Amino acid sequence: MVRRPYIFIGGSSFDGTTWVSSTGDFVGTFSHDWLGIPATGGSIHLRYGEFCKIYDGKIAEIILLLDIPDLLRQAGLEIFPPSAGKEIWIPGPLTGDGILLEVQDPIESKKSLDLIDDMLLGLISYDQKDKASMGLSSYWREDMHWYGPAGIGTMYGLSEFEDRHEMQLLKAFPDRKGGHHRSRFGEGCYAAITGWPSIYATHVDTYLGAPATGKKVTMRVMDWWRRENDLLAENWVLVDLIDLFLQCDIDIFDNLSQKIDAVN
Repeated sequence: MVRRPYIFIGGSSFDGTTWVSSTGDFVGTFSHDWLGIPATGGSIHLRYGEFCKIYDGKIAEIILLLDIPDLLRQAGLEIFPPSAGKEIWIPGPLTGDGILLEVQDPIESKKSLDLIDDMLLGLISYDQKDKASMGLSSYWREDMHWYGPAGIGTMYGLSEFEDRHEMQLLKAFPDRKGGHHRSRFGEGCYAAITGWPSIYATHVDTYLGAPATGKKVTMRVMDWWRRENDLLAENWVLVDLIDLFLQCDIDIFDNLSQKIDAVN
């Protein structure tokens, strides 16, 4: 197995702590069963997201997410209804410059983080009626790329992102509250955010096939953005859907053996 990052950035977070973050794939041959998932014998790419807190020159904390539902998909085990977006091997930045090993202009880094902060305020200004109330066109390019986890998928263009992801999420979790971040920083034209959890919400409508439970839930989320001039051009997103579904009374591993039998 090899680790193939396509974004690697670091910086001082909003609370003064120092973080380094990376996202990309672990790529290798799936030779042995793992977590009850049958080995395919072929190559797989396991998407990861990682935030490392640095203290006194050493790693003091690691927050890690793996897109295990996508590994299940690659093993032929479909656990979600068909995604609203496309299920693809997630690419790195279109500009190919996501590995930042040199000191970046602090003015540009602040500009990236400020844009993210303003955009997040727009998300919470939704009036429950009109998607335009979020004002997302003020923050995103119309031809933006949004790379979501398995079950949600990848979307191209602001309109598709709003209709196929954002509005579906708001319908299922209309009272969602975000901003509970462990790390939030910018470096150059990139920015990254995570929380453990990031979002608190009530599950009031079907989401990714999970019927409404009325339960209070939390979401562990990781985001990386690339800014192009004054607008956001790309967004890589990981959500701990296994944990979210457990809170909605669904254990996606419960019926794994039946799914395996059906495939075989």
